Amino acid sequence: MNTLATPVIHFFCEEPFKRFARIEGMATIEEDGIRFEYAMTESVSPTPKGSVSKLLRFSDIAAIELRHHWISASKLRFRARSLKAVDSYPTTDPCAFEVEILQTHKQDAEDFVAAANLLLTGHPAGATPVTPAA
Repeated sequence: MNTLATPVIHFFCEEPFKRFARIEGMATIEEDGIRFEYAMTESVSPTPKGSVSKLLRFSDIAAIELRHHWISASKLRFRARSLKAVDSYPTTDPCAFEVEILQTHKQDAEDFVAAANLLLTGHPAGATPVTPAA
């Protein structure tokens, strides 16, 4: 697991929990995919201890999309090639894993998507890169 010298993006996610809980974490780009490390940081019930580390392989990614919002956090969406690819991720969409990026990290998110798309298109099962939406 050799992490390449690429951007790291910090994210949070509340949507799957209907704002009753929140996870926070970071994503890094590795040679064969994107590693997500996260932990639950807020919850209406006692917050579980520990963190999760998952690798979403480039061969399982159909597209990476970044959507900027004027007021709220930007959304970074990883569309999967199969339901199995994201079935263990905290998501309400069975075909994608979506995280939110604070506006203060907008440039980091753009750099992350550009670097990930370069590796995604170079992968044998790589998808067509998706440019950040304005």
